[in-house]
Amino acid sequence: MRIVQHTFDFGLGGIQKAPCVFAAEMAAHGHDCYVLAERTGPRYSASPGENQTHIILGSDDPAVAARVIDEIGPDVVHLHRGAYVPALVRSLAAQSRPERVIVSSPVFGRPPDDPSLLDLTRTCLVGCYTFYRF
Repeated sequence: MRIVQHTFDFGLGGIQKAPCVFAAEMAAHGHDCYVLAERTGPRYSASPGENQTHIILGSDDPAVAARVIDEIGPDVVHLHRGAYVPALVRSLAAQSRPERVIVSSPVFGRPPDDPSLLDLTRTCLVGCYTFYRF
């Protein structure tokens, strides 16, 4: 599978760690994994490992992220944010890829302000205890 993990930057927080850990684990099982972030940070790597690519978008515009994600053509898009990003979720859902799964992991399971977003995504709640330290 081709999998995109998206976050706001490659910082040291838990929201930023999750996509890097998930990508590394999934790549170890042979999946092609991409971690996209709007900005760089200490977790960014020009060569993160086999089957992995880190991409800095350089913009917080959801249209930029949606365009890059569409170019990659993933089977799964996993959004790691403090809350839902309605414009990005809607842009991804509007792309002509009905087989794509969009997963959102909002911090502490916060529901979206607009409940209709729940019809467009799968929600994954992940506690920090599930991550190993590296």
